[in-house]
Amino acid sequence: MDSTGIKAILGVKFVEESFGACLKNATQATCAGANTSIASYSRWEWAVAEMIYSIIVPLLQFLCAMVLADTFQYFTHRAFHVNKWLYKHIHSMHHDVYVPFAYGAFYNHPLETIPIDSIGFPMCLAIAGLNNRQAALFGAIWTFKTVVDHCGYDFPYNPCNLICPNSVQFHDLHHQTWGMKYNFSVYASFWDRALGTYWAGSDSKAQEKYARGRKVAEESLAKNRSADTALKAEALETDAGFSTAREL
Repeated sequence: MDSTGIKAILGVKFVEESFGACLKNATQATCAGANTSIASYSRWEWAVAEMIYSIIVPLLQFLCAMVLADTFQYFTHRAFHVNKWLYKHIHSMHHDVYVPFAYGAFYNHPLETIPIDSIGFPMCLAIAGLNNRQAALFGAIWTFKTVVDHCGYDFPYNPCNLICPNSVQFHDLHHQTWGMKYNFSVYASFWDRALGTYWAGSDSKAQEKYARGRKVAEESLAKNRSADTALKAEALETDAGFSTAREL
């Protein structure tokens, strides 16, 4: 007896056929319901729903992530400056970079990098509801802005200025010895403006201090060049003396 006969005796064949028919009917009903549901919405309604899901919601998530990350960064950064122990033993390492440059953007103490960049920052993105791809894009934008803010050059048409006007000057001022109590934010400047720690780099007093600093630096450079010239002249005279002694 073949397998078909055995299935017929045991009633398995009947069960299989019945189950297959039910599954087919259920699938058809589901597809019909889906088609009816789709047909009940107009094109513009679908377009609006897609725009909300694909554009508006991600933008709101990015905005929320920026607010959360900037809030976390502002208060932790300010704490590193207010607390003398934290500044002396941890954050002062970053401010060893007196003249900002791109690679100095992430020149930080491990006890600053780990809790802020490796733990706090991802937590803010997770709370904002960003998925992995969104978080990677946000992190890339954040890294780009951080490097540009520390490069020491205000590029024309800098896209970071859309978030924080005069972005490079804003953070460069913070790295000056006379500006370390201002401009603690990383992305936008709303917390600095709200809590009185905002100082625009274009302010007349700031420009005076910049001019004074440039003058001191130029004078120091001139002195160093004069000293180098004198040392070179002395070295040449010494070499000439040795040459004369050899000839004698």
